[in-house]
Amino acid sequence: QPGEDPEFSQNEDIPFLAASLYKLVLLADVYEGIQNGLVSPDAELLLMPEYFPLEGEPADSYFDADTAPETVTVTEALFATGAYSSNVAALALLSLTDEISLEATAREIGMDHTYFYVDPRDLAEWPPTPGPDDDPEAMAESVAFIESMADDGPLMITTPRDIATYFNALLSDEIIDADVSAQILEILTQQVVDDRFPCLLPEGTEMA
Repeated sequence: QPGEDPEFSQNEDIPFLAASLYKLVLLADVYEGIQNGLVSPDAELLLMPEYFPLEGEPADSYFDADTAPETVTVTEALFATGAYSSNVAALALLSLTDEISLEATAREIGMDHTYFYVDPRDLAEWPPTPGPDDDPEAMAESVAFIESMADDGPLMITTPRDIATYFNALLSDEIIDADVSAQILEILTQQVVDDRFPCLLPEGTEMA
């Protein structure tokens, strides 16, 4: 319609493994803790040896195991998590929270089908019912894959709709509030993984 933003969706409610996208909710959760006085941005977090990749695994995107400090501030961990997608930094931040708090933050944002450390077969709404924009075959394939992965332990799961909800809220200053949204957006605009979406955009396009 004239004057309205176009919207397109396909397979928006099909679940998939959150992978590093869980860090979006983690950023919001920790920033809310800072805002509520529960977390100090200057607090030092231990970089435990178990946070680092094992021999033969890809190196962390921010911290080198041989040169990394013993501790890092919450502020630097937030930056490394959001701008570099550092797994080491994210694991350090996870020491400040838990899956209950993360899921509560996700629900506060409006991400109703994002879960942390669950066996999906224990969820009340599993398997999901395909929506009008969902391909039933793609849904069945995704459900089967996720269930096979769950045999190895708890998973973090989300949907395209939930990730779109997060970024719409971010652009509307509604991730917790305008201040938190601005801080997260500032970090995400410094994202160094720039060989995917940005590579096809006009030079100088700002990307979060």
